[in-house]
Amino acid sequence: EEQIATEEACQRCIDEICDPELRREAASLLTREHRTYCASGLWRLSAGYASLDASRPWLCYWIVHSLSILGTRIDAAAADAVINFIGRCRDPDCG
Repeated sequence: EEQIATEEACQRCIDEICDPELRREAASLLTREHRTYCASGLWRLSAGYASLDASRPWLCYWIVHSLSILGTRIDAAAADAVINFIGRCRDPDCG
């Protein structure tokens, strides 16, 4: 059910991009909304990410990278929290 909803949402986006009249609006980057979405993902991922639990370090990296591309610097407390989280994910025997 969730998979079908995701596929339908993706199809709507593809349809918008393929429609020449909607293409310009569909291709615009909503920077503020992206920043908000990425920043919230640093602290809590939605239930849809539960199956990606082992990928949390990579997700953390990509969220911080995305914020950087969007020109957003995370504060020192958030940076420390990210570093501590990544450190807890490290296996002392094999990295």
